[in-house]
Amino acid sequence: MKKSIVLCVCVVLLFGASLLFAGTPPKGEATKAKGGGPFTLAWVPKGLGHPYFISCYEGAKEAAKEFGDKIFEVGPDDWSVEGQITVIESVIDQKVNAIGIAANDMDALAPVCKKAMEAGIPVVAWDAAVNQSARVTFVNQASFEGIGRGLASAMGEVTGYKGEIAVLSATPQAPNQRKWLSWVMEELKDPKYKDVKLVDVVYGDDMTEKSYDKALGLIKAYPNLKGIIGLSAVATPAACAAVTDKGLIGELKIVGFGIPSTMKDYVLEGTCQKFLLWNTMDLGYVAATIMHKCCTGEFTGKVGETIKLGRPTMGEPDGVYEVTVGEDGDPYVLLGPPMEFDKSNIEKWAAIF
Repeated sequence: MKKSIVLCVCVVLLFGASLLFAGTPPKGEATKAKGGGPFTLAWVPKGLGHPYFISCYEGAKEAAKEFGDKIFEVGPDDWSVEGQITVIESVIDQKVNAIGIAANDMDALAPVCKKAMEAGIPVVAWDAAVNQSARVTFVNQASFEGIGRGLASAMGEVTGYKGEIAVLSATPQAPNQRKWLSWVMEELKDPKYKDVKLVDVVYGDDMTEKSYDKALGLIKAYPNLKGIIGLSAVATPAACAAVTDKGLIGELKIVGFGIPSTMKDYVLEGTCQKFLLWNTMDLGYVAATIMHKCCTGEFTGKVGETIKLGRPTMGEPDGVYEVTVGEDGDPYVLLGPPMEFDKSNIEKWAAIF
């Protein structure tokens, strides 16, 4: 029987976040930002229903509860740029106080995000940035270079630095995947990868079934393929499912991103040797905290500006973050280094998120 691809996960909360409400707020419920709130926050993932974005939202709800804000999640069912644009237009009309978005395309979404900013609604990007001119700041889950080089290095280790490899990504337009991929390719220029050949990069649009089909396509097209790098938390388990269904466990190596609770079985059975991820609930918590403080005027996104959280995070045990500047000159708030998961720690973390 074909092994099913996990579509949902029960998220165990680290810090007691509880559900505030989901869906679209009643008409007229959002008010103009005044004083300390409470505020109405629109949380816009790339799409709805995936464990990665579910866990990010749990962290966002924790921050909203801390401040007494109302937060709701709204996103495109088809995970499209056009769907996100429609969503942003809708929440502008509802006069929400702030928008937090994981952008499917940093440039295509810039005009509608600028429209929100011009209407007095601060936009905070998280997970995947919108153009710098259309947001207050971006909460970057880890440095692009660190992730890209880390994934290439992990693949080199598990394949013995030999053989054909491929990359399964989300969409060609996704800003974070594009930057990670560029650093994967940069790392592969190192002489130690001289016997490693990147044969293809394919895109599953961050859709589970499509990503699974793309992984099967790679397996068919390249019979000597030794490894697949999954560049999203959708791509990696989809590639694992394809490898498992084709009976290639141990022969075709998988590294990438994933949610521990989703990846646990694949790691323990040897389908995925190792994967990376940041603390997704911390990502949501930091972004929603910044959204609130944008509304109060406590945060403006200037380089060197700091923000104090209500609790520690894995990236900053003292709970203080500073706006820094990335390698491309774009300022952002850096969450911290990614975590690495393998058989030694997967069971512990799978019980957490």
